[in-house]
Amino acid sequence: MVYGTYSTGYKAGGYNSRGTVRENVGPYDPETVDAFELGLKSDLFDRSVQLNLAAFLNKYSDLQSSVTKQGAVRAENVTVNVASAETYGIEADLLTKPARNLTLGLSAGWLKAEYTDFCEDIDGVFTDGTAEPGQCAPATEIIANGAPTGTFRVPIDNAGLPLSNSPEWSASIRADYEVPLSFGYISLHADARYTSRYNTWGRAVDDAFYRDEVVLVNANVAIAEHEDGWRLSIYGRNLTNQDVLSGATKAGANPILQFYLPPREWGAELGFKF
Repeated sequence: MVYGTYSTGYKAGGYNSRGTVRENVGPYDPETVDAFELGLKSDLFDRSVQLNLAAFLNKYSDLQSSVTKQGAVRAENVTVNVASAETYGIEADLLTKPARNLTLGLSAGWLKAEYTDFCEDIDGVFTDGTAEPGQCAPATEIIANGAPTGTFRVPIDNAGLPLSNSPEWSASIRADYEVPLSFGYISLHADARYTSRYNTWGRAVDDAFYRDEVVLVNANVAIAEHEDGWRLSIYGRNLTNQDVLSGATKAGANPILQFYLPPREWGAELGFKF
């Protein structure tokens, strides 16, 4: 099957309610997207192989994100509609059953994500309004609770910044094997997931905001009843015990805060359907 789609959607607007000055309290508009996709879905070799391909383009307007504004005591992050952006890329997914009860999967993707318009003061460093390299709009004086502060926000062209959480390359491989039993089955699963280096914040290019390329390995074994019964599984996540950045943020001159995924993790889950 060859297909093409066009769709449009939005992320609802919201309200900044935690600002420490009244200028940082207030609403922001919805974010909208126009999405285009062309693709192929196929069953091959007597349905023992599935191959899916897709190429996509997403055009965002009024992109929601945080910028740094002056608060009553220190700089604080406030959500606003900052930019327009485009993401486009290619995805491929291959699923095959080389033997009875064995399923293998492979997927890969390439992504290009970039701003098309991003004129904002985002660094949280406020000045006397002197012109700066890359300035794209007039400087505006910061008002705190109705009073001028004598400091200015200078909008800079940030279209060259990377979008957050947008790795250029990603891939995964997975294997599932099922052993039938008289009352149910035993299933074995393992997967490895690769992502290239990418920026987790999208507001600066300091190394501290970047998640390095990584391969995460997970596995589980489960025993279960047929249909609506019980299921017991033992799992392992991040089996190679990688240090993996999940996100980072910064407000003004404050230090960069980093957050990490859990280290190697083992566990068991017992579930019932009723």
